[in-house]
Amino acid sequence: MNKNKTEWEIAQELEPIHWSENVEVISKKEYQDKIKHRANLLLSICNPYFKNSVSKMSILEIGGGATPMVDFIDCKEAVSLDPLANFYLETFPFLKERNVQYDQGKMEELPYTDEKFDFIICRNAIDHVEDINKCLFESKRVLKKDGVFYLAINTFSGLLYLYKAINKDKEHPYTFNIRSFKKTVLNSGFKLSKEIIDSEHHKHFEEMESKTWWKVVLRKLFLKFDSYHFIELILKK
Repeated sequence: MNKNKTEWEIAQELEPIHWSENVEVISKKEYQDKIKHRANLLLSICNPYFKNSVSKMSILEIGGGATPMVDFIDCKEAVSLDPLANFYLETFPFLKERNVQYDQGKMEELPYTDEKFDFIICRNAIDHVEDINKCLFESKRVLKKDGVFYLAINTFSGLLYLYKAINKDKEHPYTFNIRSFKKTVLNSGFKLSKEIIDSEHHKHFEEMESKTWWKVVLRKLFLKFDSYHFIELILKK
């Protein structure tokens, strides 16, 4: 890899490797059913904050990769944006069969008009971006005045947070603990409607992760010592 490349550019080169290694798993109906179930859970969490019925909403999912939840949401307009959208469409042909508009682009430069979407979804993606403040600004710009922004991410604490802060994961330019993540988000001007921590009981921590014995042991230790959390924020303008 070119040493002059930014952390984000390096991360974008590494990301397709992860997805390519898991094409068979992701393409199975069983796995897609899990994504559908996750989408239904998401709607049940966010539904109390919606002004309109989901069927009348325009929804944008950012950074959903090859498993965007918006694929399984029956709405007026479904859009999935990802910097690698063209790669996913080529690698996972089933995506082309779905009634979703797939756009290739960056979260820092959303190619949409102001206040276009009723609902924006960004799950485990904002730690992959180049400039998180620009991403939050853009998300706020394209969200309707009464819209809802669902933002979720893996966070770390204790020695695991310290380790990740020093030894940065090349696929994740940003590393957060719960406090630093909330502070960054709320400083952008979003208002917090609801905060959920570990609603899926760490299931996401096992998906497509290495089954090497020592890595499995480390994951279990991280969970046991409360070093890892999945935080979900429901936000409004």
